[in-house]
Amino acid sequence: MKKYLFGLIALVGIAVLSAFAVSNTDTKKPTNTYFYKYTGPANPIIDDIQDRTNYQRFELSCDDGDHVCGVYLDTDGIEGAYPDTDEFDEVKDELWTSEDEESSELPGQIIMKN
Repeated sequence: MKKYLFGLIALVGIAVLSAFAVSNTDTKKPTNTYFYKYTGPANPIIDDIQDRTNYQRFELSCDDGDHVCGVYLDTDGIEGAYPDTDEFDEVKDELWTSEDEESSELPGQIIMKN
């Protein structure tokens, strides 16, 4: 009986740890996506955050601050390229909400400065 109880406890523990590990993947870099860094004004307004020409394809690097750092999108571009218009339009509202609330609306996709 003790063997079965110990086995059951071990299985429950593994299940709980697995669920916790899955829930913590939100902040990791999405696979097969490319980072577009925000390059606009330091104290942006909504038009700055929602202007795709204020984002350029670079490797992830963020300075200190509470603003949007950039966004991961599916389409790759050469370094310095602007994001694809259609893809960017799908997240521009969430980019502004993230900026306004100083917290990512799409963790793992929209990256905030540290």
